[in-house]
Amino acid sequence: PYDIIRVTTYRNGVHFDIVEQALDYIGQTATFSLSVEIKAELANYRFEVSGIEGTTESLEKVIEDVVAGDAYLITGQSNAEAKMRSGSAAQEESEFIRVYASGIPIEANLVNNDNWYLGQGDGSRFSDGNTGQWGLSLARQIVNKHQVPVAIFNGAHGGKELSFFQAPMDYQTNLSSNYGRLFYRIKKAGLQENIRSVFWSQGERNALPSIASTKEEYMGQFLSLKNAWYNDYPNIEHIYL
Repeated sequence: PYDIIRVTTYRNGVHFDIVEQALDYIGQTATFSLSVEIKAELANYRFEVSGIEGTTESLEKVIEDVVAGDAYLITGQSNAEAKMRSGSAAQEESEFIRVYASGIPIEANLVNNDNWYLGQGDGSRFSDGNTGQWGLSLARQIVNKHQVPVAIFNGAHGGKELSFFQAPMDYQTNLSSNYGRLFYRIKKAGLQENIRSVFWSQGERNALPSIASTKEEYMGQFLSLKNAWYNDYPNIEHIYL
């Protein structure tokens, strides 16, 4: 068994730090906890986890392209999904714009996609790494101006009324709702406490004659959704309509 667990950190390929812990076994099991602080900056970090037995070091795990930065939520209908209509947003792409999974409305696909992607804006809710076109542009402006990486969670779904986006009672355990799938992605990524702002673009669907929401009805539903956001993502600083 290993005597020591070690984490070696590299910043942009250059050695940055080493932290290690002696292992204290109970039977065949030794618990450990190590942490490395990294800056919110335009730099990629690499972590190598090794076990040491005597003078022999064995590499157990490598985690690459880790960044620290800001996380934002975009949701609503088609203007928030922002699929490509005319002209690509590819020029806004950056290695420091990241997306966890996608906004795909198919439960099995979401559960089986435990991956981070570089953000792209020319796809749709079915596309891995989708930010939406203006979501990508927004992220790139933040990256350029503030020199920090950005994660975008786009949960938009075109052509849906406000009620579609509400949080049902079972959203924490059931992925059948739009709110539940977005919550699942953010929780799985460990960013519930780190959503900085929400961008909401929706409303025209509720003006259709078949729905015809009054101003008061729309406001009541929106406030319910807003309260759910603040409950699940308590460190939101701004909501932009």
